[in-house]
Amino acid sequence: METMVTAALAPLVGGRVFQDVHPSVTPRPCITFRVTGGTPLSFLDGSAPAREIVRVAVTTWGSTNLETAAIGKAAEAVLRAATALQTTVLSYRNPMIDSTTGAAITTQEFEFFV
Repeated sequence: METMVTAALAPLVGGRVFQDVHPSVTPRPCITFRVTGGTPLSFLDGSAPAREIVRVAVTTWGSTNLETAAIGKAAEAVLRAATALQTTVLSYRNPMIDSTTGAAITTQEFEFFV
């Protein structure tokens, strides 16, 4: 899943896509994503499922809320189009200012069936 998400989002920000956190010297715009949970699948026979339902938060980092909103909207479009991820959008894009860095960020949650 991580490889597929990175590959889908990389063209939007010049390849600057990171799982969990980005290096402090990373130029903006960039994207981070992190697994926030999921929904376990269980079968009556006790066998393990071949696929999982994974919840992921995608955060775009930029200079302004307008910039991060535009990248966030593009990220949603490419993740919806990534058929291997079987994307479900769980939330609308949430713009804010990161309290640590002062960067404009937009976060959105997705669910992937991979």
